[in-house]
Amino acid sequence: MLRLAIVSLMILAAVFTAGCFGGQETDDIAYVLVMGLDKSKQEGKLDVTYQMAIPRALTGEGASGEPALSITLTAESTSEARDLFNSVVARTLNLSHTKVLIIGESLARQGLGEVLGVFMRFREFRGGMKIIIVNDDTAQNFISKNKPKMELVVSRYYETILLSADQSSYFPSVNLHDFYSRMKSGSAAPIAVLAGISGKDSEQASSIPKKPSDSVDDYLAGQIPRGEEETDKEKPNLAEFLGTAVFREDKLVGKLTNQETRMMAILRNNLQNPFFTIDDPLVAGKHIVLNLRLGRNTKLDADIHNDQAKLKGEIFLEGEISSIGSGVSYEREDYRKLLEEHISQTIKQDILTMLHKTQGMRADVVGFGYPARKNFRTYNEFMQIDWADLYSKADIDVTVKTRIRRTGLMWKTSPINGSDN
Repeated sequence: MLRLAIVSLMILAAVFTAGCFGGQETDDIAYVLVMGLDKSKQEGKLDVTYQMAIPRALTGEGASGEPALSITLTAESTSEARDLFNSVVARTLNLSHTKVLIIGESLARQGLGEVLGVFMRFREFRGGMKIIIVNDDTAQNFISKNKPKMELVVSRYYETILLSADQSSYFPSVNLHDFYSRMKSGSAAPIAVLAGISGKDSEQASSIPKKPSDSVDDYLAGQIPRGEEETDKEKPNLAEFLGTAVFREDKLVGKLTNQETRMMAILRNNLQNPFFTIDDPLVAGKHIVLNLRLGRNTKLDADIHNDQAKLKGEIFLEGEISSIGSGVSYEREDYRKLLEEHISQTIKQDILTMLHKTQGMRADVVGFGYPARKNFRTYNEFMQIDWADLYSKADIDVTVKTRIRRTGLMWKTSPINGSDN
């Protein structure tokens, strides 16, 4: 009798728990791939842009052929915009597939503390969602102008280009969790990818001061030199990812160029094997191209005595010669040592220049605050100090050592016959 009762209860449980009461058909859902936030012209409101996939277009059945649809709504918050969405599109909004959060510069300078709260609490948002700040533009305009040709699904485009961040180290790859953790921990300044639209402001590119020793130009997103036909508005893609958006607490306070971002990547152990162009130490006007990578993890240290911080960085680089414009045989041991010392001094100077710039922003983008914790007994003691102020006044010392391990497919450089080199 007891066994029959148990079997009956199991059958009843299976009947009443079977099925998907909250399930929805795919045709009833609008999957948001990209979300954009801007400061609205209406005081205290947000412009929220949703970019959604069009399933029929992805299969070639769409009438317009566009694989994505963008809609911008003005609301008090992102939560209200979600509710308003149902009055515009005859589908239920789903944010669980949102890969990228794009934020306009005006909103970023105003502050993101209140805006990001819902992204950390609401279950549909993922911590791995990437954060992008648009350089001197709005998220709405960036989303509308970004029309990748090689990827059919726009989310795939963002994933691919952001995963390649470490290849060139010209921009970081930062997700929502990392950004929010830095914003709350007080040990490092939040950073984000800087993106822009090419040709939006041609005069802005020339406004960046150049250091006399620069071998290559410093750029921000939207300033990469292109041919005239490439900046034609009828010939996308005009989107660019270059540089770093720097925050102090939750507000955007500055930007790092592509070269400054590389120096930050070296200190953050995010350098893989990009090309570096260095001035030739023996022949003026000539350059040497190398592949540089970290030979070992960069060591950071921070000591605090009498309210004065002393920061140290120890860097070891390994390189491979890719090109020697002057024809000097830097493969020889004596010349190779000269080149190694020249590379070390150049990288050191560029790193110190970048760090001094961030000190002026009072923003520890590298994360010296993490090793600085060892100077305190508890985390609460560390949080009671003003680390941003200590960092801005800190003494910084960086040591860089470089070793040329390989010379490519050439073991000896010789001048061209009849050349003056």
